[in-house]
Amino acid sequence: MTPMPVASVRRRVALTLVAALVLFAVAVAVPLGWTWWQGNQARASLEKALVALQDEDVDEARGHVEDARAYADRGVATRHGVVGTLWRNLPILAPAADDAVRMADAVDDLTAVAEEGIAIYPAAHRRRGPPGHQRQGRPGHAHRRPRLLR
Repeated sequence: MTPMPVASVRRRVALTLVAALVLFAVAVAVPLGWTWWQGNQARASLEKALVALQDEDVDEARGHVEDARAYADRGVATRHGVVGTLWRNLPILAPAADDAVRMADAVDDLTAVAEEGIAIYPAAHRRRGPPGHQRQGRPGHAHRRPRLLR
């Protein structure tokens, strides 16, 4: 058996390093991209829910909020799972991983607020009355209600 030429060994080592770098880049980009995509999908679903509420279609709005919850849960699971923990411990990727965790948590919190809002919307909307109608009894307190309920 003849020994391999040095150039061939160097080429194999270089190709192995390039392949490792490409795999590392994919391992980094895919979870970050996945979290970003989930967050954008949740945001879009919440915007659709708001439009449905403006059209007074509570059932459609509830469906969009449920979709947003599914997207938010997937984003949180990615960021707080094994991959997210690994990312937060890598020195170069830790800031990006921390940002992704904050984004996933913010989307989760926003979705929780939307879930609470959609749960109380029918009762609050009935109390408010038809458009242009001012409730009797406590004038001047409308500014204290959250914007969603005005």
